[in-house]
Amino acid sequence: MTVAGQLRERLTFQGRKLEDDGFGNMVPGSFGDRFTCAASLRILRGSETVIAGALQGTQALVAFVRYNANAMKDVDNTWRLKDTRTTNVYSIQSFEPDEKRQYARILLKRYIGR
Repeated sequence: MTVAGQLRERLTFQGRKLEDDGFGNMVPGSFGDRFTCAASLRILRGSETVIAGALQGTQALVAFVRYNANAMKDVDNTWRLKDTRTTNVYSIQSFEPDEKRQYARILLKRYIGR
């Protein structure tokens, strides 16, 4: 269970902006900041898939944020998160609000050494 006092990190949600490709088509372009919120980050350890990911140069984390239906309605695995303090960038693997829609659990992946 996450409580407000544990939300010590600041994460910026970034989504791709649609851009014109020059032929009249709108295609996903560069990432742009959408909103920032407080979060709790925890590194996942111990499972076989986490260890295999570490061998491939990735680190699995889970983030807990307060759920905001208006701001987070479009968040999916095409978005990414940026830690405003460390400037680490994480790709979103899954986004799951809890049963009461108070918090959201976000499974993240960070590429190490790139």
